[in-house]
Amino acid sequence: MLENRQIKTIEGLGVPGNPGPVQRAFIEEQAAQCGYCTAGIMMVGAQALLDRNSSPSDAEIRRHMTPSLCRGERYVGILRAVRRAAQTMQAAAPANAGETAR
Repeated sequence: MLENRQIKTIEGLGVPGNPGPVQRAFIEEQAAQCGYCTAGIMMVGAQALLDRNSSPSDAEIRRHMTPSLCRGERYVGILRAVRRAAQTMQAAAPANAGETAR
């Protein structure tokens, strides 16, 4: 059923000594609280959004993240982390790569 498809897990974003941009942003913005939903928020929320839209507006981030936000009241930190990850990923992208499709 998953033939010829890639599966990406939270572990695929980075490793403890070298976290990926989304992981690093969540750490730096202290966006995780209990950790129960953090992997889902990073993967289904932040990474999935940034894979499709490298420069989302705050409204786009909120709209995309709404189904994934937990009740732990870390919303502001999560939104800051997604913005930070987007900026980091843009800075690391080759200058001629252009914007990803929305």
